[in-house]
Amino acid sequence: MKVKCNVIRKVLRFFLYACMIVSFMHMKASAQSDSLFLHNGLPLAVNIIRIDAFTIGYQLQGSAIDRAISRYAVSHISYKNGKTEFVSAKVEVNGEEDWDKVILLEDKSEIAGLQRKSDVIGHNAFLSLHTPNTANSKAIINLKREAAKLHCPFVLLNFDRESSLLPLLHGFGGTQTMKGGIAYSY
Repeated sequence: MKVKCNVIRKVLRFFLYACMIVSFMHMKASAQSDSLFLHNGLPLAVNIIRIDAFTIGYQLQGSAIDRAISRYAVSHISYKNGKTEFVSAKVEVNGEEDWDKVILLEDKSEIAGLQRKSDVIGHNAFLSLHTPNTANSKAIINLKREAAKLHCPFVLLNFDRESSLLPLLHGFGGTQTMKGGIAYSY
């Protein structure tokens, strides 16, 4: 009976030491990774590969797959050497009155990590007192207002059209501009 108890103690001690070693290795591995802190509140333990103009390239801890996320989705990066880098400020859009905070995106890589909400359209009246430039500005304002109603701080532009009633009236209020896009949020 005494021999049996000694064997059990040795086995339990072996498993205890094995668990301690595994947890120590895990702590050491996680301390050797960078951290991305997203605007939606999620932290990610990653290895940063590259930082481009619109995106941040990374690999998840324990994965060999390269991934990318928009700079707009990331608040800051904490590197394994202790350095912290601010990436972007969170854009808060609480309603239509915050339409001027909406950011228009033109590159598809800028939406990586953002959530698609809805399609939005902005246009000006067909017969109005707008020149082509002011018609374009009015269409952009209306597009931003539609996105702000949905509480979306980003719009990826995917449609832009200008039409005139007659070539003669092109600069005298006969121009209509339409812009379309997809609204995104964190």
